[in-house]
This record gives sequence, C-alpha cells and structure tokens, in this order.
Amino acid sequence: MMGKIGLIISREYITKARSRAFILLTLLGPLMYGLLIGVSTFLASQDSEKDLRVDVVDETGQFENKIQLEDNTVFNFLPEMTQTEFENTLALIESGSVGLFIPKNALENPKGIRMYFSEHPGSSFINRVEEQIENYISEQRMKEVEVDKKVLNYINVHVKIDELKMGEDGAKESSAAAAITVSYLTGFLLYFFIFIYGSLVLRGVQEEKTSRIVEVIISSARPFELMMGKIIGNALLGLTQFAIWIGLGALMIGGIVLFGPEIQAPGDMTMTQGDMNLGFAYVLKGWDALQTLPLAQTLIYFILFFLGGYFLYSSLFAAVAAAVDSQQDMQQFMLPISIPLVIAVMVLSSVVQDPNGSTAVIFSMIPFTSPIIMMARIPFGVEWWEPLLSFGILAASFVICVMVAAKIYRIGLLIYGTKPTWKQLAKWIISK
Repeated sequence: MMGKIGLIISREYITKARSRAFILLTLLGPLMYGLLIGVSTFLASQDSEKDLRVDVVDETGQFENKIQLEDNTVFNFLPEMTQTEFENTLALIESGSVGLFIPKNALENPKGIRMYFSEHPGSSFINRVEEQIENYISEQRMKEVEVDKKVLNYINVHVKIDELKMGEDGAKESSAAAAITVSYLTGFLLYFFIFIYGSLVLRGVQEEKTSRIVEVIISSARPFELMMGKIIGNALLGLTQFAIWIGLGALMIGGIVLFGPEIQAPGDMTMTQGDMNLGFAYVLKGWDALQTLPLAQTLIYFILFFLGGYFLYSSLFAAVAAAVDSQQDMQQFMLPISIPLVIAVMVLSSVVQDPNGSTAVIFSMIPFTSPIIMMARIPFGVEWWEPLLSFGILAASFVICVMVAAKIYRIGLLIYGTKPTWKQLAKWIISK
C-alpha cells in the first residue's frame, strides 16, 4: 500500500513541480512582491515631488510666509477678496492648481478654512497644510496668554512605553508591532496556501475524472491510495515552494543590505555609525523587533498548521471533486466547506487586537479555523499547551475527514452524469 502511495506522491510532485505555472510562481512570486513595493514607493516619492501652486486668500493677513512645505509647492498669496470673488477667480485657474481660503476669524475659529481643487492633491498634502496652520495658530495663542514655547514643549510629553513580557526566565522585551505584522502575515499566508494547494488537489481529481484517466489508475491502486497520494504530493509541493521563497527572501534582504543607498541612520536607531546603508538600518531594526518574538516556535507551528489545515481541507476538496462532474455543482458543494476559512480571515483583526480573548481562544480550537487563528495568536506568546491542544484537535479532525472523504471519493469517483444530493452523500459516508 505504501509503495503505491509513494508512486502516486512521486508522480503528483514531479509532474506539478516541472510545470511552467509552478516554476514561474515560485521564482517570480517574491520578486513581483518586491517589485510592487519598490514601484509603490517610487510612485509615492514622485507624487510628493510634483510641482503644485496654491493660490491663497488670507483675510487675517498673518499667514504669508508662515505656510511652507518641504517640496516644490508654491504658496501664492493673492490680494484680499471675498470668498465668492475667490471662488469665481478659481474657475479661471488652470487644472491642477489649488485654492486656500482663510477667513478673518481663523485664529479664533479655524473651522471656516476651505481648500478648493479641480484635482485632489492627496490627503497627505492636506494634512501637512493643516499642520502648518495649526502650528501657527498655536504659536499666536501662546503669545496671547504669554506662554513661552520652551515651557509648552516641556509640558507636552510624549510617552513611549517599553513592552516587557514576563515569563519563567524573567522579563523579556516585546514588540506589539512586530507581533501584529507576523500575525497578519502568517494568517494570510496560511489562508492562501491552504486554498491554493487544496485547489490543486481539487482540479487534479476533476481533470482525471472528466478525462476518465482515473478509471485506468484505480485498476492499479485503490481510491484511498490515490487520494492520499495526491494530498501528500501537493503538500510536499507547498513546502518546497515555501522553502524556496524563504531562500529568495533572504537573498533579497541581502541585496538591500549590500546595495541599498547610503543615508544618515534614522534618529530612533541607536547606531554608532553616522552614514550607513539605509536598507541595512531598517533590516537591523526589523530584526531587533522580530527577535522579541518566539520565531522558532512560530516557524515550526506554521509548518504544522499548514500541513494540518491543508490535509483537512484538501481531503474535503478531493471528495467534492470526486462526487460531482460540472463546475457549477462543484461550486455549490465548495461554498459550505470554504466558509470557515473566510470567517477565520474576518475574525483575524479582532484576534490580533485581543489575542487571549474568548473569541480568539474559541476560534483557535475549532479545527476549521484554528490554522489561521492559532497562528495569529502564537507571535503574541501563548501557553505551551494551547497550540499543542489546537493541533491535536486539528489532527484528529483531519483523520475523521479523511475517513469520510475516502468513502465519498471511493463511490463518487466512478459515478458520471448525476448530481449527488446531500442525502446521497450521507448514505455514501455510512456505507461500509
């Protein structure tokens, strides 16, 4: 039996590993993601450097030369006119310019300040203009009440709380930002991996059933052996792709460290070197934050929960593909199976906000949602027994699902032209 399953695993793995789609996705996936980040950053920097003229009517007469932005924006203060006259003037201004109207009572009540535009200048631009106006109004009000700016700066305190997690080894530094980032990353990766590789099993079974190749294959192997071979083969394919992505990610980070631009280290980084590689600075800062997390535990459980979740769902996907012929019928049966995964993604944000709350704990123990939810909790630190219990429930559920799916698979694989009902599926499951 194991020999036949091994042959099916080998066939499934080698056939799909050699496919162009797998090679392109494996090699280009991380590169496309890095390119997307780079292009987004470049476009954002280009937007911030575009020339922009702001025509200003200042009824207070106090803001000229007080509003300045560190880019190519030019503030053109116009002669005093009413708001209606200003709006009529703006109608004649070329597209792309911006109008700013500051009423007489702006220092007492800044709610009447208005900005006009034909093309939206962006929320970042508006926020920076608001900040400039706020700073000037605050300075004027401080002068009125004779409060020195140094005194105000001394009074205004910015508090940054050091995060420390208590354990058996004492207090250890923690980083909520790093934990949140890793939680979302692992949660979404598991969601996509389970769906992608579960779908490979589903499409493989459907193609073999439609082409009737399966009738030849099961003459040499039992349906259960065929199903398990497909599931395990695609699982190994997923682990291979994951390992390659880790290697490519390490190469990309190494490239950033070696060839990134030279720049002054950010002020919040305690670096002894003055001019340093910007990529190295941020990689080092990110690594310091990641070291506060249980990285080894996170990686181990990521692999375990990927395999558990994948085995659970792919067995059900295989059963669905074997039971039906048409794509429409398959979608009908796939919907109730896929809903728990979608619910897990929807709950993910609330779990990250409160990783030890009742919602997080309950969903991390339900086998159909635990791969995503438990992985979202682990970076925050959980009791050692919780992920073990969650994985134990997941493994037991997988065994039950495989037994159920195997019965549907065995009967449905050779049935053509009929759409099984839920009652018929129940009869297949309880049959010997």
